[in-house]
Amino acid sequence: MNRVLAMALVIVALTVSTSAYGQSSFATVTGTVSDTSNALIPGVSITAVNVATGVQTGTVSNESGVYNIPGLLPGNYKVTATLPGFQTATYTDVQLGNAAQVRLNFTLKVASANTTVDVTIPVDTLLATSSSSVGEVLTQQKVVDLPLIGNDVLDLIMVMNGVEGITTNAFGQEGTTFAGISAREINIQRDGISVNESRFPTGVRSATRLNPDLVGEIRLILAPVDAEMGRGNAQIQVQTRSGTNAFHGNAVWSVQNSKLNANT
Repeated sequence: MNRVLAMALVIVALTVSTSAYGQSSFATVTGTVSDTSNALIPGVSITAVNVATGVQTGTVSNESGVYNIPGLLPGNYKVTATLPGFQTATYTDVQLGNAAQVRLNFTLKVASANTTVDVTIPVDTLLATSSSSVGEVLTQQKVVDLPLIGNDVLDLIMVMNGVEGITTNAFGQEGTTFAGISAREINIQRDGISVNESRFPTGVRSATRLNPDLVGEIRLILAPVDAEMGRGNAQIQVQTRSGTNAFHGNAVWSVQNSKLNANT
């Protein structure tokens, strides 16, 4: 009996941990589909296409005209709604970040039998995120473009609103506050997994150096942290960069000249 109970507890723990990881890393697109008279439309095919990889994820709106597409890797998407007899509507340049919850509502227009029309809707017209958290995001392009010494992206948090008071020493960055909260209370996540440096827990420091070429996005949550994100009054979420269908690479040249070094 005890063995059965132990196995059941292990299964429950694995299930909960898997669910938590998915909530912490993947993005979700949800919304409603209606016609021009605001009547909700069921049975509409909704497709989200990752522009960089071409991977498609689809669903169908339910009897209430509501759709939900979970488990999307962060990236740039094109979201399309199609139904025979209606014009196809498409949201372009939908930027999905780490654990983003984006609402896109479609309004479909009736199409004539001999006409096929694609209606492209700018994503900023009807976009809303479903979170009460206050914070800021550094996109992949900003992480690459911003000047950085030491190739550790955690040094970039000082450019984000609400962070101040950094003192750098051998133990990392101490004296840092996030909206008045000490850095020692801040949890650092990478792809939904805590990567806080356990040796020096009082500073903003990861167990591994986070190179800019590795990072797709840095999300800083000042307050409050959503329940599914774990502990702390604030949090730094790092999303690993995903691949694309294009071949590309980067090169870094570091000048090492002892005559340019400080005496210390």
